[in-house]
Amino acid sequence: MHMSSNKFIVASILFAINAVVLFVFVIPQYHESKELEVIAKSKEESYENQMDHRQKILAALSQIESRTETLSKVENALPSEFAFAPIVYFLQTKAGESDLAVNSLTFSKSTQKNAQTETEEVRFTVMVSGRYQAFKQFLSAVEKSSRLFEVENISFNSLSGQVSLLENYTFAVEIKTHAY
Repeated sequence: MHMSSNKFIVASILFAINAVVLFVFVIPQYHESKELEVIAKSKEESYENQMDHRQKILAALSQIESRTETLSKVENALPSEFAFAPIVYFLQTKAGESDLAVNSLTFSKSTQKNAQTETEEVRFTVMVSGRYQAFKQFLSAVEKSSRLFEVENISFNSLSGQVSLLENYTFAVEIKTHAY
């Protein structure tokens, strides 16, 4: 009976050691592995969300790149920076194509950017000489321009004092345009 009580004591001690090992080493590792699983799942979801976001950005970028022609037209219509040279060149070219002579081009007013529309208004007066039909052609070219021009005022004088379609006139055109 002594042997069986020793076996019982050894079994009890081994059971106690196993219980202590289980509670000291295994259960904390189990809890730590569960926490790591939760963290891994969270990181995986975050990664998937970032990938979805990147895919959406790439799709938007490809749409923008496919519309570069349209965007360049908008940039031409409302340039981000105002420059005199392209306007002068455009008006001189269109006047020449319409058989008009540009006498002068005067930039009269530039306003500060409007807080609501975020646009700057620029006004100028162009003086041209030629026939009425040529002037109509010039105005049509200005109207069809991709740049936004608004004709504010037109005045004209006859060089000879007579009114005729074949007569040369001096036309003063006040034009307004915008930049943002």
